[in-house]
Amino acid sequence: MEYFAGYLNGTGNFLGFAGGAAIAITLFALILLALREFFCWYWKINQMVAILESIDHSLLRSTKRLKMIERSLDSQADRTEEEPEPVLWPPMLGSEGGKFEG
Repeated sequence: MEYFAGYLNGTGNFLGFAGGAAIAITLFALILLALREFFCWYWKINQMVAILESIDHSLLRSTKRLKMIERSLDSQADRTEEEPEPVLWPPMLGSEGGKFEG
């Protein structure tokens, strides 16, 4: 008991200082949280975050659509490696297969 004598307050309560410190730290943390919420409301930070998340979601959707279009165009390009020869219609006189011989 003599070892802890320096930590005892006048009433003999060992947790007096530690309990008071814990309460003070808890109150300080609650005040900081309340101030943070007030400042986020005052400067409309929460609204800005919501708007930025909406923009991010829209950009993600647009990117997915663009990739889908790109894949579609690539698959069409693979199917038509060579361009077909143009056909003139209606066939002109003196032409064979719709091509004018001149």
